[in-house]
Amino acid sequence: MGESTKGTSPSKIAKAAVATAADLGTGWTQYQKAAGVATFNKKACSVKAGSPVSSSDSGYSGPMYTNAAKNMFAYSSAVVFRNEADAKAHTGVLATPTFQNCKVAEDDAAQKHRDAKTFVKLYGTKTSDVGSPAGLEAYYSETEGSKNAAGEDALAAEYLRFVFRHGRVVYTLLLDVALASDTAAATALNDQIGTTIEAMNTAIDARLSAAGV
Repeated sequence: MGESTKGTSPSKIAKAAVATAADLGTGWTQYQKAAGVATFNKKACSVKAGSPVSSSDSGYSGPMYTNAAKNMFAYSSAVVFRNEADAKAHTGVLATPTFQNCKVAEDDAAQKHRDAKTFVKLYGTKTSDVGSPAGLEAYYSETEGSKNAAGEDALAAEYLRFVFRHGRVVYTLLLDVALASDTAAATALNDQIGTTIEAMNTAIDARLSAAGV
């Protein structure tokens, strides 16, 4: 376990670094329970890509929430490292093609297991594409879909992964979003994406600051 911060254990810090229903506000409800304490092994994409994360670091995977329209799902996970240098090294790894391609390959395999006619592909990888909010150190997004009658990609959803760092704590905010059917709906959905990420990040950052991280 890493060193505690002002009497707060790393495991409690990790739990404080995932989103809650209160962070998301009105209209959001819990869809899945928290997976809880996270463990790391040599087969993890982050480890294979060179992250210093180890079994001695504290990880936590939080609940999944859905909005009122049930076209967006928000969830999060966190890792508390022994020191800030390791946390920085970890976010650097999560920004690499090696890690991102590995994760997308895992997600594509899982999607094909559910439905062999579908796929998951890497879409965006630049933090500048999402406005580089404070603390954002890695980002990538995926698209999910299938082939239409003409053999072309018919996209159904986008999966966005935002990696933030607060000192020695790294937390990932994830949004799974069903694609909108028209321009007006797409604009409204993009606005909600920005609002949701900002709300989660602001609340988590405040909790970590209060804990003295």
